[in-house]
Amino acid sequence: RLRSDPSRCQQPLASACVGIFYLDDPRLRSKHTVNVGSDDCEQRSWTHLTSFKVLRHRRFPEDIPVCIGEADNVWTARIGPMLENCSGEALGVTWRHKAIFYTRPDAVGKEMCVRYKKETGRHAGWSRWQIVPKEDGQCGRPNDGYKTSFMFRSMEDMYRPPRQYLCARGNVGRGRHLGLELGCELGSSLAFAVLRAELARDASEVYCIGRSSEGDRVSSGPNCNSTELGVGWTHVAAFAVPANATGPPWCLGRRLANASHGAHRGLHTHFRVASRLQCAGEGYAHVISFREVALAEMTQDHGLLSLRAL
Repeated sequence: RLRSDPSRCQQPLASACVGIFYLDDPRLRSKHTVNVGSDDCEQRSWTHLTSFKVLRHRRFPEDIPVCIGEADNVWTARIGPMLENCSGEALGVTWRHKAIFYTRPDAVGKEMCVRYKKETGRHAGWSRWQIVPKEDGQCGRPNDGYKTSFMFRSMEDMYRPPRQYLCARGNVGRGRHLGLELGCELGSSLAFAVLRAELARDASEVYCIGRSSEGDRVSSGPNCNSTELGVGWTHVAAFAVPANATGPPWCLGRRLANASHGAHRGLHTHFRVASRLQCAGEGYAHVISFREVALAEMTQDHGLLSLRAL
């Protein structure tokens, strides 16, 4: 089921770049090249024009092939939408297959235009194609002699791993404000494995990160916007912890302290996190306990894991 659903698979994306070469003949003006597997077409006499993301290989039947051909001696390009091989005759020119890429009907990247120009007379061998980004609703410059034959959207990596890390920054237990970051990279900070909020089985498994002048905290529920003890908390992010999670424990503790000097007089709250079941001690009261989401708990119902989520 997972393999048959493209929306649940991390696509193997590659870059493709477009280069332009300005010709001396004022009638021909320019020609284009497309290189699959590179994001920079600045090479030899070519000037880099743009780059976009594509699929390097077909993954599903509905993936759309686009082939790249090249004409020997003049080194112009053929762009063949819906074709897997660009060899052969087209626009009166013999083409040699060069490369292929794929896109999808549901791609959400920038819109690209495939255009061609049919030359005549002594320039007949210069008939050619180009790929240009659609800008301001237009495919290329008006009256440049090109005709648009096809448009497609490039690929974008929209994948978000189901399992992510919640990290605590700085000194998390000795008075300094607690800082929390969701979706962080593993490093020297404390880090706890959690799920994306939308993967919670019910509302009781959803928690949020709130931020105030007194640092960050974790609360139950999908939204941390609130005011407590005269402190305004702003919602930062939400995550989920399954009730039956089996990973290592972690906890949140809170300490109330009086500040009697300076501009910050009054009652202040400090929060801390720790890798244990109970956060009581050293003046802190225990607030809530969690268990990390163990990798062994992940199933195909959570979608595809990336290496960054391991």
